[in-house]
Amino acid sequence: MKQETIDKELDNYGNCPECGKSWDAGRIWKVWRDMKDSKYYQDKTDEELQVMEKESYSKPYHFSKLIGIEIREKYDGVSYNQCPFCKATWDRWTGELIKDLKEAGLE
Repeated sequence: MKQETIDKELDNYGNCPECGKSWDAGRIWKVWRDMKDSKYYQDKTDEELQVMEKESYSKPYHFSKLIGIEIREKYDGVSYNQCPFCKATWDRWTGELIKDLKEAGLE
């Protein structure tokens, strides 16, 4: 069922409430391991990558596919969150689903 609003504390690694697709892009160290063009990461052991991950990021140590949208004149940071699959967009502060991106100044 589609929602008009979402919780303000959006689960960056959960599923989109509109299309149901997962925003979880996986463990950071595993993404680094899969970066075939980066000799830097390829020369590290899995254990070294996990240490780097914990020193540089906070739990849950995952990347998110969710897109954060910043409106420079409005706020210095993310004001809207958008699903990369269905383009559903929510106001970060109210959780309101933005139905008209053009009217909201997001297109």
